[in-house]
Amino acid sequence: EACFAGGLPIDGLLAAAETAEYKARSNGTALRWAEGAVAGATARRVSALGTLLAENPDADTLATTVPELLSLQNGQAAGASDLYSPDECAVAFRRSLESLEADRLAGRLVRTGYPDLDKLMGPLAAGGITVIAARTSVGKSKFALNVEHNNAAAGTVCHMYSMEQAKEQVFGRLWSVETGMVVPESLLEAIGKEFTYKGPLFVCDTPRLGASDIAARVRHVPKRPRLVCVDYLGLMRHPEGQQTTEAWGIGETVKN
Repeated sequence: EACFAGGLPIDGLLAAAETAEYKARSNGTALRWAEGAVAGATARRVSALGTLLAENPDADTLATTVPELLSLQNGQAAGASDLYSPDECAVAFRRSLESLEADRLAGRLVRTGYPDLDKLMGPLAAGGITVIAARTSVGKSKFALNVEHNNAAAGTVCHMYSMEQAKEQVFGRLWSVETGMVVPESLLEAIGKEFTYKGPLFVCDTPRLGASDIAARVRHVPKRPRLVCVDYLGLMRHPEGQQTTEAWGIGETVKN
């Protein structure tokens, strides 16, 4: 993705992925990567099939989904279905690049909206987590909101889970981002009685949400978001276990 974002031709990347040297050098790393990637994909597929069964518990759905669920279960039990050879990884790599190219042509890539940063990072990966870390009061929330605004302005559905600021404050900042003006003491005095924001950016200011709470909201909206921002990680409700340190709880939340 970084090479692609840097402007390298997709044909060159695909050709490089087919070379014997690439396959030899990536053998160990690719297999370790595939083990985690396929396990995650399998879990997501099982979840999707379960949702399908819950929504359509008819004979046709049972006939099509149950065999696949059993196959997935048997594959997991065997313990070897999540190991892929370099050749198989190369095929997956080609498909990922083709999917990335299709998203680019369709205008579906999710980026930060800052050209220099996007050139360095490439598009934000689907299913990935990007953590913004810095000292207090240096602009983490404002930067994250700018990224969401940049994507919402391009028509991308975004969610903002603000556990520190109320929705009124978030939209006050959105007004500031869109107009380039400092938020005044009285918004009514500055902009009149109406404040409209046309981008598909939805805000939730419920405090102390856990990872499962956010996942439930993302899954059950008519149009799922492509970008979700949580502000901020330290204010989420974390799992509790034998280890009750804050670092352990945050780690478990990120995994979830």
